[in-house]
Amino acid sequence: MVNYSWLIYFVATLAIVYFIVLLSAPMKWLFSLAVLIYAVAMLLIADGIRAQYGSGNIAYAILLTSAALAALLFILIPLIHGIFRLCLIPFVANDDKRKRLSDALYWFLAGLSAPFLLLMEHPFARYPGTILIPVLLGTSILALVAFLHLRRRGSTRAFGNYLPGYALGVPIMLGVSLYYGAKVLPAAEVLAKDTHFCIESGQSQITSLFDMTPLTMVSREYSEYHAELIVETTPKPGIYNWSWWTLSFSPVKPSMYTDRKCSNQ
Repeated sequence: MVNYSWLIYFVATLAIVYFIVLLSAPMKWLFSLAVLIYAVAMLLIADGIRAQYGSGNIAYAILLTSAALAALLFILIPLIHGIFRLCLIPFVANDDKRKRLSDALYWFLAGLSAPFLLLMEHPFARYPGTILIPVLLGTSILALVAFLHLRRRGSTRAFGNYLPGYALGVPIMLGVSLYYGAKVLPAAEVLAKDTHFCIESGQSQITSLFDMTPLTMVSREYSEYHAELIVETTPKPGIYNWSWWTLSFSPVKPSMYTDRKCSNQ
């Protein structure tokens, strides 16, 4: 049975933020209301999919990510159109110009933040990083090309600034992801020393740095852990789980221990 009690707190929080939107950005109330309704609807649908098919379902991950993006746009409205426009008053006398600047910054920050939602919600977990990372970089390049094309055609729409924000956010997000992913293998080598070892994530062994990032090496249904390090010591192998919080491997709980070897995969 699906438990929707968490929605009370979620809706109450969004209602408070929406009230702030009405005070700080009254011209944006209709847009923010549509975004709010979409975020709540996607969370409801995603929770139903998780209850029926599990958190490993790709539809669950995509809907959750889209809800997070909607919530991001919703929360950015009072921050940008309220605080930023207020800060511009001493420097920009014209109200229309302040509005254009705040709109442009709003969409740029939305685009800049969107790739980090992929890192937080990890909808592409279990997909090969050697394919995923180049594809994401490709979308970044396409976004930049599209923005330059629109500028050449004289487009001045504020939401077009989403494209350069996204184009910049993707490589930054991938750089952060690879930075943390580079800590996995050294941590495994320290534990294993000279003993043969392998790292499992989900149902497969991973060897590439691109597959050891928080973008891809994430627990999703197959295992309780993001990844498991198997060190083939005797008389039985050592099994360790990876934590992104501590950036280290620790022994698995005895109740979760299963005796296996890398050669069995």
